[in-house]
Amino acid sequence: MGAATYGPHELERLLEHQMRVQERQLAWARLGMVVLAAILLVAVAPDLEGLGILLGILTSGVADAFDCEVAGPDAMIAGARHLLRRGYS
Repeated sequence: MGAATYGPHELERLLEHQMRVQERQLAWARLGMVVLAAILLVAVAPDLEGLGILLGILTSGVADAFDCEVAGPDAMIAGARHLLRRGYS
């Protein structure tokens, strides 16, 4: 049983592809969590005074997730640094 050997460029291409697939999976997982949170929020507290504000915060999280996924890893790293400077983890 022989191990496949890859050149540096081929390995880099494979790792880049794997990273992009994982970024897309993460973005879809974030979307799913936001949808679930919004459904639970509306189901549990439909007459909450700040419901619109809370739903707005949830949807901004989706926009951030998909902006990072579309923009690529460099923008994602820059966005993470920006959030850390603002105090988010």
